[in-house]
Amino acid sequence: MVTPLKDPFGRGGDISGFLVEVASVEKGKEECQSCSFEYEEAATIKALPDGAVYSWTDKGARPGETRNYRVFALDGRGNRGLPSPPVAAT
Repeated sequence: MVTPLKDPFGRGGDISGFLVEVASVEKGKEECQSCSFEYEEAATIKALPDGAVYSWTDKGARPGETRNYRVFALDGRGNRGLPSPPVAAT
């Protein structure tokens, strides 16, 4: 379930899409909880009807490389919601 974005006045907004950001993780820092990573915009995905399954392929990933991902919901004006917790993939 996706919670609608709220504007500064507490009004709900419609989600028009999602922004995916990616950060490369240095070898040996895969489990580092206190490390900060430099994220770059990787993709913008348009919102689909309720119940749709989203998928996206990171064409910049290399075999054996660990990358962190986080996602932001976007409203119709391109404003970002809060980021999702980061997820690592190798």
